[in-house]
Parts: sequence; C-alpha cells; structure tokens
Amino acid sequence: MVREQGSVFYGSDMNNPLAEVGGEYELMTAEAKGNALLGSDGRRRVVVFDGGLSSAAAKGDAQGSFSIPIPFTNWTIGGTAKGGASAGSLGAGANAHAFQDIESGRAHVGAGGELAAALGLKFDFDLSIGPKYTDRKWPHGP
Repeated sequence: MVREQGSVFYGSDMNNPLAEVGGEYELMTAEAKGNALLGSDGRRRVVVFDGGLSSAAAKGDAQGSFSIPIPFTNWTIGGTAKGGASAGSLGAGANAHAFQDIESGRAHVGAGGELAAALGLKFDFDLSIGPKYTDRKWPHGP
C-alpha cells in the first residue's frame, strides 16, 4: 500500500486555523471496521456507531476544515469535512457520532457514509464547539 497526504492552512494560530484544505491518496487498500459505544471510554462521553467493509485499487480524498473564534471567550466553533472517490472498489459503510471529549472539553457531532461498486464515493463530517485546541493535530474528525 502507498499513502501520501498534505494540507495548507490559513490563520495566525496554527492549532486553530481559520481554514484548511488538504488531500490524500492511497493505492491497493482494504479495510474492515466496526465500532459501537454508548457511555464513556475514559476519554469521551459518547454515542458512536461505525461499520463498513471496503477495498480499492486506488482512492483519493479531499478535506477541509474551519475554526471560528467565539468573541470574548477562549472557545471556537470548528468543523471538518472529508470526501473521496475510489476506482476498482467494492464496499459500503456508515458512521454517526455525538460525544463530549473529556480531555479537551469540546462537544462533537458528525456522520458519514461510503458506497462503492467499481467506482465509489464517501463523505464524512464533524462539527464541534468548545475550548481552542492546544495541539496542531485535532484528535477527532474525518
């Protein structure tokens, strides 16, 4: 498998950029996943469903994100979205989540899905509100 990715962001705070776009591609991939959780895993108070099976000769993704500061607070409203296409593929999947990240204090909600038969499409999104991120790598999102 080969995987490459990159992104570009705009804003003075690199941990909470006003906007960011990026992309990724993979060659010769296969994935099976399943996850369901209601309650707490020690890091999140959560409701999560995630399941799917997919394989592809080649696939590519594009993603974008935003972070809007809430005036007079240390909070932001943030969002990420990721869409992709694949060739030589077969698969289906769906996901949904709503949780509070205990570590960061942010509340998240999101969903997504994938459908592939020779050619495939997928889309995922996550919206959140809470204290600004303190690290460049956001722990959640697509």
